[in-house]
Amino acid sequence: MGTFGVESDLRPSSVESRVEAQTGTGSIFQWKRIELVEFPAEGRMELWNWLMQFPKANFDDQSPKTLEEFERFFPLLTAGNRQLSGVRIDGALLGAIGFEELSPGLGALRGIIFDKSTHGSGAPLEAVRMLLARAWANGYRKIEAEVFASNRRVFAFLKKLGAVYEGTRAAHALQDGKPIDMRMIAFFPEAL
Repeated sequence: MGTFGVESDLRPSSVESRVEAQTGTGSIFQWKRIELVEFPAEGRMELWNWLMQFPKANFDDQSPKTLEEFERFFPLLTAGNRQLSGVRIDGALLGAIGFEELSPGLGALRGIIFDKSTHGSGAPLEAVRMLLARAWANGYRKIEAEVFASNRRVFAFLKKLGAVYEGTRAAHALQDGKPIDMRMIAFFPEAL
């Protein structure tokens, strides 16, 4: 556990500590309330289904290939300084955001996934913005993330949130046995 108290400060444990956004609309999906909550273990199947909606955007060759492998992998999402926040939109669990404290003041996003029904609604954008705001309030000075270079959609999504492009890691992962590049991005408190 790091200096900034990941467990107590970034993982809500009660209704009173939840962060909420009260407004928002989208062309297909409309929402009124967003909550960041500790991801419920019983939501594993939903998480797997969201990941499978866009597998090329979410998996490299080292990722779980089957539901059974994912079930064994799931506990690692909250091991050590990692946490997994569930995103409830008008009460329904429709997304998740992974976070890891790397060192005091430095964190990393470890996956952002939402049901495709929420895409374009602004709700995922607001949920990530809420998580970043909570990180800044808890003393983080930088939050980094890696994105498959081919995933232009997520890269654009992160740029909307104020992400700064820091560089490309050439041939950093494998997809279907072929080397792929990863884009490195970072968020800083001044960008929000």
